[in-house]
Amino acid sequence: MSKIKKFIDWLLPTTIFFVMEGVNILFPYYPAYITKYGKKARAIVYGYWLTNKPERFYNYLSPELGNIISYTNTDKLITIFLTTRRGQQESTLYLGNYNQLDNSTVFKKYINLIRYYFYYIAIWMWLDDFGNINGVNKQVFNSDNSFICNEFLRLPIYRRQQLVEKVKLYDSIFAKDYQDPSKKVELNKFTNRLWFVRHQYLYNYLRDKCVRSTYENKYCLGSKNGFVYNPAIDRSCLTIIGYNIVIRRKV
Repeated sequence: MSKIKKFIDWLLPTTIFFVMEGVNILFPYYPAYITKYGKKARAIVYGYWLTNKPERFYNYLSPELGNIISYTNTDKLITIFLTTRRGQQESTLYLGNYNQLDNSTVFKKYINLIRYYFYYIAIWMWLDDFGNINGVNKQVFNSDNSFICNEFLRLPIYRRQQLVEKVKLYDSIFAKDYQDPSKKVELNKFTNRLWFVRHQYLYNYLRDKCVRSTYENKYCLGSKNGFVYNPAIDRSCLTIIGYNIVIRRKV
């Protein structure tokens, strides 16, 4: 049974990985379009984790984050206070308040569960909360927003990355001014969103399901498939026929 479970644990994310790669190639307009709903999806998913799976919440975010001290809930924002594992320093994160923490009745808890799975599957899993930017200073574009479609794509990749770093509007998806539900996020033009989606580093789903905080190798179907420890990121990562989907190369 352990071998069967190990195989299923590898097969499911592997299958979804190929499905997502296919969608990204054949139907790139879908992941491009849903980025406009990314802010709410992030708040719903992380809010659900916060109240139902707190360990998953801070383990997914960063190996540096430790225990959740407390969180407060106002009309617009959820403020989360954490301590880091190293140095026990405090850190503050923000989420938009969409009543995702209200589990006061069985009905509300059930609605929150359905809403969580909808936003997780339809939107959140396609985003990249670590490698993608959340907003762009529109001054870098032409009046018709054609910069990305034309000049930008002609630049070398390293120059694109430098430009993206310079025009970030938010430090992270947990920035207070980004998570404010009443504030509209920049970069709503379809052509602009399309470029950033196609150049994401790693989809949320793959980071959630294909990177594990373990340090041992768990092979299935030979020694080239399974979850293989990679010292570059200090984690066990999904490997398919010797190809590590996180660092995107043979190992």
